[in-house]
Amino acid sequence: MSFDSLSPGAELPEFHVSAAAPTEPRENKIHEDDVARQYGFKGGLVPGVTVYGWLTHPVVEALGAEWLEKGSFRARFAKPIYFEEPAVIRARVAARTGDDVIVEAAAHNAAGEVCGTAQMSLSRAPRPQPPDADAYATAAYAMGRNGINWIAGLAGLAGLAGYAGCMITAERRRVWTPEFARYAATF
Repeated sequence: MSFDSLSPGAELPEFHVSAAAPTEPRENKIHEDDVARQYGFKGGLVPGVTVYGWLTHPVVEALGAEWLEKGSFRARFAKPIYFEEPAVIRARVAARTGDDVIVEAAAHNAAGEVCGTAQMSLSRAPRPQPPDADAYATAAYAMGRNGINWIAGLAGLAGLAGYAGCMITAERRRVWTPEFARYAATF
């Protein structure tokens, strides 16, 4: 399966899974049978992060590394899945345009109830370039008070006109470079 072969309504292969009960004590005790039962559950709950991982399985199978590198994911959990309980992840293509695909998935418990849902998407549309972190002169902040002087010195270098910086000193004074003066009136 590939991005190009996905069409709206297409069902992705089901993923059948279960989680073995932990043999070691868990930090979060709701995942242990005794504590979970005290709160009205049938037994220890499979961690949400595990179910989250299960929900991604169909989209990773369909879109591979491209989704892992550029995709997005939203999930909601409504009911628990218990350790040793079989679960099924079902997914389908909810929408598809030339550069975008949206896959919806649901985690079902042994009774067939929906316990969690997810929406995953991948866009092949060109992304805007991230801003040049150097333009924010982040290094200056690690330099303390000397950073402001460093930024001010950059303004005179070819290609670096417009560098500006501001800091608040330990004495709660605002200090800024001459280039920053045009912004100073805004705060």
